[in-house]
Amino acid sequence: MAIASKDAETAIALIECRCGRGRCCREAPGNAGADCPAREQLGEILLASGRPTEALREFHAALQAAPRRRGALIGAAAAEANAKQRTG
Repeated sequence: MAIASKDAETAIALIECRCGRGRCCREAPGNAGADCPAREQLGEILLASGRPTEALREFHAALQAAPRRRGALIGAAAAEANAKQRTG
């Protein structure tokens, strides 16, 4: 709901709660990376909110738990490019 209404700060707070309850890949072996989609979504919202450095941190957290995860790889690349544009 917060995401749909473009209330980025509320959406970020809600997803941070989800990420804080359990780190990526702390689930059963068959659920490796279960929280990674939440981290990817948080990264996407942070990136869209003009916070690429924070977004990159979330994408990297997802990749640590589930290396080569496509959404996290794409997001990390976009966040890094955006952060570089902002700094110089």
